[in-house]
Amino acid sequence: MSQDGPPIHDQEELAPPARITRETLVGCLGLACVLLTLPLLWLAVGVGGGWLAHVLPLLAFIAAIGGAALTVVVPASRVTRSSDPQRPLTHQGGAPVVERPAALANRLSWASVAFLIVCAVAGFAAESLTGGGAAWGLALMLVAGALLLVQGGLVGFRLVPPPALRWLRLSIYSGPIRQSAALLATGFVAVGGALFLALLDGRLWGVLGLALLVAALALMTPLARRIPHDASRRARDASADDD
Repeated sequence: MSQDGPPIHDQEELAPPARITRETLVGCLGLACVLLTLPLLWLAVGVGGGWLAHVLPLLAFIAAIGGAALTVVVPASRVTRSSDPQRPLTHQGGAPVVERPAALANRLSWASVAFLIVCAVAGFAAESLTGGGAAWGLALMLVAGALLLVQGGLVGFRLVPPPALRWLRLSIYSGPIRQSAALLATGFVAVGGALFLALLDGRLWGVLGLALLVAALALMTPLARRIPHDASRRARDASADDD
């Protein structure tokens, strides 16, 4: 028998056993928050009038957004490594983050976001205090949430400066993706809450708005999955042009 070849091992390499880690618990908590959305909406429909019926829809949409955010931040089974010095990654496989002082445009964008959030909260308060009789409160909440969605999209495509008061944290590859995601999540909660409250009040535009919102989310899900890849490709192209 020839001894020149590599030694043959009879035992195959086994995968390490599954362990309950902090990332696993965070992912389970995120899934639980997402599953909690439907019971909260069901309770909002069956609880009748009052302040509780106005608070439960917001809690449902906040649970959906928070649960989705928790499941997204959970790393995969294998952490991505990078041996390319021009495209470094952190120990957890994410893109490095840089901090820059906020400019005047960032502060103005932050002031715009704060104003829209105050308008959304004021509209919700007016609707809750009047027991469903302030249609203008829902309209104010809906418009403020829609503007937050628009601003979040513009920030994501780098058409509007990201909001920041003192310091601005940016990913070196995908840019202001965190600020854009936060604005989109806040706008979704405001728009979804306003439409669901309008549905509870028996308004037709609430039913139509919720149907359009669900259809828009279903159509934009494939696009959202491609955004990080496209952003990374644009960053690579820009770095190549600079060289």
